[in-house]
Amino acid sequence: MLTAKLESLFEEANNILKLQMDNTGKIFKTLAPEFYSLYKASRKVVDRGRRKVENGLIKGLVKNKKNEFLVDVLVQLIPDNVLVLSNENGEFEFDDIAVNTYTLKLTKQGLEDLMVQNITLKKGEEKVLDLVMNEVVKP
Repeated sequence: MLTAKLESLFEEANNILKLQMDNTGKIFKTLAPEFYSLYKASRKVVDRGRRKVENGLIKGLVKNKKNEFLVDVLVQLIPDNVLVLSNENGEFEFDDIAVNTYTLKLTKQGLEDLMVQNITLKKGEEKVLDLVMNEVVKP
């Protein structure tokens, strides 16, 4: 009975995405194409209870040159196109991800984008990254 209820809730969440969020998101298709592209890539509801555990983990800490934590940095896991935001302590985490080689793209307004490439994750491995983002240099 509980499984049926969970399935129903996931179906309801997916319907909200399809019928409400996707229609609202179309406004951004021309206004902010990069945002829209990221939204479409990351909007799927994932039922973690059924997902095959691969035991991989990538987590990190984001700071600026003054060693201050950066909050609400958008961190994109490529090629999976999963997005997370750094928390109030500058921390982010991607758990239960498959063995693969990844790239992280970090973005935040007022800071230069940061690309971290060739992060090779093995089964059972935990990668911990300390990252520093630079302010945008104004001409």
